[in-house]
Amino acid sequence: WCATNKEMLNIKNAYHDFRFNADIDKKTGFRTRTILCHPVISSSSTSSRLLGVIQMVNKLKKGDAREIRERAKRTKTSLSGNKNKGYQSCFEHFSTEDEETLSKCCEEVSKSLEGIFSRKRRKQNEVEEMVLISDEHGES
Repeated sequence: WCATNKEMLNIKNAYHDFRFNADIDKKTGFRTRTILCHPVISSSSTSSRLLGVIQMVNKLKKGDAREIRERAKRTKTSLSGNKNKGYQSCFEHFSTEDEETLSKCCEEVSKSLEGIFSRKRRKQNEVEEMVLISDEHGES
């Protein structure tokens, strides 16, 4: 969706969003809770070409990650019936500040990728020119 529409997407609960495909979680055993994704769009003024998408999942609450996970494991074992309940306390929604930070990151990634693509095109052009020159001189 993010790539198709070239728009940022902040999903507060993946399993309640129609765009989310839970098949990957089922195959991997991973549990996606929150998703923040943003398109990486060409920064050139002549095009708004999609270069990629950056996605972040499952934002941990602030604090010591190890302590948060240990607390979640303890909560999980004390709650019978819902194996993911304890881990819910470890995560929080992506904020507007997170959206702004990811947007800035995508802008920088776009600039870097365009620089790489530009150097690659220049190198390709140089090789093509060398081939033309060698063809003109009958060299193989």
